[in-house]
Amino acid sequence: MKNKRGQFYLVAGIIILAILIGFFSISNSLKKNPSPYDVTEELSFESSKVLEYGETQFYDKPQMSLLLEHFTALYSEYAGEDTRGYFVFGDENGISAYTYEESSKGVVQLSLPGYSSSSIQIQGLEKKEIEDITLDTENNLVVVEIENIKYKFDLKPGENFYFILSRKIGEEVYTTQR
Repeated sequence: MKNKRGQFYLVAGIIILAILIGFFSISNSLKKNPSPYDVTEELSFESSKVLEYGETQFYDKPQMSLLLEHFTALYSEYAGEDTRGYFVFGDENGISAYTYEESSKGVVQLSLPGYSSSSIQIQGLEKKEIEDITLDTENNLVVVEIENIKYKFDLKPGENFYFILSRKIGEEVYTTQR
């Protein structure tokens, strides 16, 4: 009888251990694949703070445009290579839209006498303008076409900032806009 009680506790301990391991492995796998929706709120918050700062510090459009370009370049670098961001900003007088693409910035080559030469490809982000923008001031709309998909945004008075985020996870592409 004592052997059976010991076996029961052993089996119960193994089952409890398996359940705990299952919970930890599930929570780890959920953290590995964030969707673009995870960063949408963050980007919305950060961009609104950048716009607030720009409106209080700069009174001309060129400086505001430079501020937004700098912010989007930094954010594109921060987002990583699996996330693609398209940024749209401006007012009723003009809208700009662009993305950043990974491109080759050059090659660094090292060669020493008596040793084989080595070269390293330098990669960086390059700003690419999006040309297909329609500004409809009658209906207060901005329409941007990217990869044959039309994205519509409400045109509000003052400076506007919108974005489209696209992230590839496995074989699927997730897109969000705000």
